Amino acid sequence: MRLLLDEMLSLRIAIELRDRGDDAKAVMETPTLRKRPDDEIFFHAQGDSRVIVTRNVQDFRVRPYPAINPGRMSLTPVSC
Repeated sequence: MRLLLDEMLSLRIAIELRDRGDDAKAVMETPTLRKRPDDEIFFHAQGDSRVIVTRNVQDFRVRPYPAINPGRMSLTPVSC
């Protein structure tokens, strides 16, 4: 699975995922994506066949995006 980590997620997470063999890219390491609207992030991810990993799933859920392929993934805080 090809991942695109949304801007609020640390570049360090993408690096650790890559170290484990995952295909992960962070918005923070892509200058053309930094501080861009969610629509642009979404269409970039879709064009690159990446799944968006985000804490702000509501930002992507409320928009009328076309069918999502390969999909969406979100992180939700876990209470300990």
